[in-house]
Amino acid sequence: MKNFINISKKDNSVIKVTNKYYNNLSIFKNVIQNKKNSFIKGKETKREFGKEIINNSNLTKHSKKEKNTFKYSSDLLLSKISRNSINSTKSTLISKVNKVSIKKGFKLMKFDKIQKPLTCFPKEKEIPIKPLTTINLNSNNDLMEIEQEEIYSKTLTNENIINNYNINIENEEKTINKNPQLVEEYIDEIYNNLKLTETQFLPLENYMEKIQKDITERMRLILLDWLIEVHLKFKLLPETLFITINIIDRYLSIRDINRKYLQLLGVSSMFIACKYEEIYSPEIKDFIYMTDNAYDKNQMINMENDILKVLDFNICVPSYFRFLEIYKFYLKFDDKFFFLCNYLIEVALIEYNLIKFQPSLITTSAIFIALKIYNKDNIICNFEENDLWNVSKLNFDNVRDCVIKLIYSVEKLEKSKYLALKKKFSSEKFMCVSKNNLKFNESFLL
Repeated sequence: MKNFINISKKDNSVIKVTNKYYNNLSIFKNVIQNKKNSFIKGKETKREFGKEIINNSNLTKHSKKEKNTFKYSSDLLLSKISRNSINSTKSTLISKVNKVSIKKGFKLMKFDKIQKPLTCFPKEKEIPIKPLTTINLNSNNDLMEIEQEEIYSKTLTNENIINNYNINIENEEKTINKNPQLVEEYIDEIYNNLKLTETQFLPLENYMEKIQKDITERMRLILLDWLIEVHLKFKLLPETLFITINIIDRYLSIRDINRKYLQLLGVSSMFIACKYEEIYSPEIKDFIYMTDNAYDKNQMINMENDILKVLDFNICVPSYFRFLEIYKFYLKFDDKFFFLCNYLIEVALIEYNLIKFQPSLITTSAIFIALKIYNKDNIICNFEENDLWNVSKLNFDNVRDCVIKLIYSVEKLEKSKYLALKKKFSSEKFMCVSKNNLKFNESFLL
């Protein structure tokens, strides 16, 4: 038979004792007496504080009145502490866990817990953590209010490691390229190369009069207005539209075409540009559908082959949009200013009288006009006019003719019935930059 005792939960009295210890009740009396003493001591602690002050690892705040506040640092509240592990008085709190005494007005600056070093700092040794305990005394000094606020203060023995690490992180964040395709590390070389090659792929200045016999400037405008809608419908990249129109103008500068094949030239040029620029290019059947099945697959393939032969497969050309991206990187203007400049260069893109100007000249003129619009409306811009001339390596005399013709083209577009471009830039995607009519007076350029 096993030896055991049963003790009542109500009054801690012995109910039954087994054989071996039956005659030796003094042992159990001492056990019972110690248990009663601890039970009474717990009740006294409750009465002294007014209520139970410990609930697991948190202490309960007993009063909203605050007179004096003292902050202490200990491991009193780091883990679960039973009510029997604390013997408290009005003036002293004693932790029986680590035998640390905290008195009023005394700040114990001790690191209570040592945490393993973080893996991101290979040479650091210790990171001490200081949990701060706040003890408030009310006005009658009968009760003590205890609050806990754990503040983890990370301290390294070698501060130079942290400083060097933070500096490296900041430098890495500054060098992170938000647009990897812009390749900011080689932006200067790219810009110089674009400047050198931009004149090699310009269309003929007056090809409508010299080369074309069956199409007119108005037919070209109708075609480009329709292509802008197709470009928007397929949600293609901006550069695709610029390459498309460059292919059309260069092809028309070399080969005469009948007007009934002008739309076929447009969709075939966009098909080639999509193959070069887009990740997921629309299929031939999609472009044929956009023409309302006016052409078949074989006609489109034949036109594509003819375009590539005439242009000698030179599809990669410097465009207005690429120069605009580079100027944005150098001048640091915001998105709304960028969209306004984008609207202006696309106006120049569909304007026949502006095809003779170099792409960098068109882009510089668009940025200059946008800057004047901002200044007229008292909108603060991130750069000044001199910054533009320093980046473009031009001056106002170089762009005067282009600026005047671009302003005239914008005013003409406002009155035109071909409004695909204006509708495109009136959407929220482009911050509605074309909703307000751009008006230019005689003093605009001054």
